[in-house]
Amino acid sequence: MPITKPLSAFVLLAASAGIFSAQAAEVSHQFSTGFSYSAPADLSIGTVNTGEMDAFHTDVSYLMRFKTSETYAWGAGFGWERSGFGLPAGVPLPNTVHALTVNFQNDWKFADQWNLRIEVRPGLFSDLEDIDGGDFNAPLTVGVSYMQSETLMWVAALNLDLRRDMPIIGGLGVRWQFAEDWTLSLLLPKPTIEYQVNKAVTVFAGGELMGGAYRVAEDLGTRTGRANLDNEIVSYREIRVGAGLRAHLGKGLTASAEAGWVVDRRFTYDDADLQLNGDGAMYFGLSLNARF
Repeated sequence: MPITKPLSAFVLLAASAGIFSAQAAEVSHQFSTGFSYSAPADLSIGTVNTGEMDAFHTDVSYLMRFKTSETYAWGAGFGWERSGFGLPAGVPLPNTVHALTVNFQNDWKFADQWNLRIEVRPGLFSDLEDIDGGDFNAPLTVGVSYMQSETLMWVAALNLDLRRDMPIIGGLGVRWQFAEDWTLSLLLPKPTIEYQVNKAVTVFAGGELMGGAYRVAEDLGTRTGRANLDNEIVSYREIRVGAGLRAHLGKGLTASAEAGWVVDRRFTYDDADLQLNGDGAMYFGLSLNARF
């Protein structure tokens, strides 16, 4: 991984340097967890319908953040993401995929209105059946933001994962509070438009891009009649549109509920030139976020 390894080292060194000044730093904590379910829908290989599948997604993450000066902050934590699939018999996919990661974040305000953020998530990305060095990956996100005013921020960001079928995802985005109670947030992976009903309740609508790249078991292909898929990388992608409600439960604590439609679901084995496509389906999700 010629790109991610040096950048991972950079982030680790920056974080290590920050440890020595942690006692003088302003420390904060960020915690989030969520669950979502996508209803059964047809899954196809080419024009062949293999049956219906549903999907459960869960995630937990924690970050301890140290603000060491007015221009620099860094954070370290962990994350766990799990996607479980109810699959028809004989489909060449794992029943579950996981991302078990150690997360690092660096924020540098390098000019009056400009900020650079680098995030890296080294860890295991696989079905966890045959764990070895091939399960390791380190997706990287780099973003630059420009705060034009208190209500308008421009962002340019890229997410890099060389194992994914789309190695680079990102582009230009904006967060704009264009009216007193309205905010437009065109930022991946979850662009939304929000309306603040009152201090305790916000409603939102928009989309979400989720998924990742995972190594499958050494014999998954053999078990399903496609030996060329053994120990391969499968990219999973799901695109959703929906709406929801976010409740502010107290200082730094919010809970969200949302529902909508999965407009695109696909699994891609790039090296084997194989793609599985899922039909649209309803989904719902719940999440909890805390900052303290």
